[in-house]
Amino acid sequence: MDRDDTGGISPPPSPAAAAPNWRTVIAVDAAVGIGVIVVGFTLAVVWQPVVGSGIASLGLVYVALGLRRAARWRTWRRAAGLGGGGQDTIRS
Repeated sequence: MDRDDTGGISPPPSPAAAAPNWRTVIAVDAAVGIGVIVVGFTLAVVWQPVVGSGIASLGLVYVALGLRRAARWRTWRRAAGLGGGGQDTIRS
């Protein structure tokens, strides 16, 4: 993780990364992506395969980027000492 000149941990990549409910934020984000995939697949079956497949592909990319963000947030939280043990707040 990035460290500043004083040897401390750099600020979170997003304020939500420091929140105790960060897993919920990622789960809701993944649910949105999965919803887009389902809508795209449904449109591909009942309407136009090209348009529906394109929408489903966008949902898949959205989910993949969300997983990447989850990994980045997890790494940052561990580097900041928020990785477990019931400690979910940053100590100053």
